[in-house]
Amino acid sequence: MRPRIETEELVQLALANLPYNVPLLSIADIGTGSGAIGLSLHHVLLGKQLSHLLYVSDISENALKIAQKNYQDLFEISSTPPTFLISNGLHDYPKTLKFDLITANLPYIPRQRNTHLPEHVSAHEPMLALDGGADGFSLISELLKQTQASLKPSGIIVLEVDHTHTLEFILREYPDLVQNYTIQAHKDSFGRQRFLLLRPR
Repeated sequence: MRPRIETEELVQLALANLPYNVPLLSIADIGTGSGAIGLSLHHVLLGKQLSHLLYVSDISENALKIAQKNYQDLFEISSTPPTFLISNGLHDYPKTLKFDLITANLPYIPRQRNTHLPEHVSAHEPMLALDGGADGFSLISELLKQTQASLKPSGIIVLEVDHTHTLEFILREYPDLVQNYTIQAHKDSFGRQRFLLLRPR
């Protein structure tokens, strides 16, 4: 399992901003797919001998089976293995859990572009993993409504988004988000708008 360059960059962004001054880091990777983000974080934190609780979830049972197999193939059984969970966003998570980090690479491609995707994307990804609704941000905004009750005051959210999901776009189309979160936009190594880093206000 070789993560995409963008996935590696999202992981590095998350690691650079984690609140490390807690005894046990709690992490949720939403819409995990093959598990690349969550398992990459798990690998780094194990290497640093940092205690952590990791939840890895997806709405697709097939995707979650792939993530579980990747974990079994890549890791020796650790004392604190990830919890694999079928969930639509955070709906099926334990309600008492509060997270230091929530990551997500949800479908973010605006629907009108789905018929014009490069073949290397459309041939290898199911439409469920690509179609982000009319503006590509609808699933992300729904998740961000859920995270308000599941994120610690010092926690962070790191998202991969479309290049059209700029701060100007969010201020115009989703102004409520700015009332609940401080939002930073980050570019990928190709100079494209690609990531959002959110902290609760």
